[in-house]
Amino acid sequence: GVEGIHAAMRRLGRILQHVDKPLAQHLINQGLPPTFYALRWVALMLCQEFTLPDVLRIWDSVLAQPQRQRLSFLLFLCAAMVLRLRDFLLAHDFAENLQQLQSYPRDIDCEE
Repeated sequence: GVEGIHAAMRRLGRILQHVDKPLAQHLINQGLPPTFYALRWVALMLCQEFTLPDVLRIWDSVLAQPQRQRLSFLLFLCAAMVLRLRDFLLAHDFAENLQQLQSYPRDIDCEE
């Protein structure tokens, strides 16, 4: 439910703080918590961010995890997506960052 998705967003925030504190703090200072961009990512399991073949690869990887670890795996994927945009996010303002995160670039190779 709603509690679960908000807990997942808080958890994603903690993951970002752990793996890249300066970036996480920058996004927080801009007023960009994970809820603003990753709620849809998690709720729709990234199906709007990637092409169908890539979504199928991602879902295959998520579903291959033990059931109790699937959400964690998905959240780590989301954190990796944010980290991939690190240089852009650190160099731009709230509006540009929100646009970039909500319209995630489709030039990613999921095989990498």
